[in-house]
Amino acid sequence: MTTIIECASCGRRSLRDAGPCPACGAAQVTAKSIADRGVLVSWTVIRRPPKNSAETGPYTVAVVRLGDGPTICGRIKNPEFQGPVGAALDLRAIESDVPVFEPAGSAR
Repeated sequence: MTTIIECASCGRRSLRDAGPCPACGAAQVTAKSIADRGVLVSWTVIRRPPKNSAETGPYTVAVVRLGDGPTICGRIKNPEFQGPVGAALDLRAIESDVPVFEPAGSAR
């Protein structure tokens, strides 16, 4: 399970476990647990990262709709990922504030 916050003021959900709302700054937020499994909405492979990026290519960026939570951007651990839209992905880690996904059922 992953913890997110939901803002009492604007209703936005965010992949944080505490702190003010990142959208409106309101302090009244509620922590909620959500499933780590999501569905792939879209993805692309970055082969030439921006010049000021610490990352080296290639790496895969994905948009994932978490089961009962927000739709978020993150990375897929395997840069050679070629899964179809709709594929099940598991949130495995958050590295430097970036969610990292793997295909559902992959060995950790």
